[in-house]
Amino acid sequence: MDNFNSKIKNKNVIVDFYASWCPPCKIMAKSLEEFDVIDTSSVEIYKVNVDEETVLTQQFGIKQLPTIIFFKNGKPVKKFIGVLR
Repeated sequence: MDNFNSKIKNKNVIVDFYASWCPPCKIMAKSLEEFDVIDTSSVEIYKVNVDEETVLTQQFGIKQLPTIIFFKNGKPVKKFIGVLR
């Protein structure tokens, strides 16, 4: 993802680390899409394909999928692994 740090700077962001071949990732993606429709004003959502963005995947220590990281003002504040409901 080009300019990742500038995209999350001074914002509240949810980053979904996923893979296209991962069934739980597809479930999580649907939940995030529904959330994005409900509230688009306070949080931005970005998706990072771990197969394409290996540097970011390593930088944030992604070992299991899906992994969701919440960023506040450019800093990671919470990490969730697996499907959240």
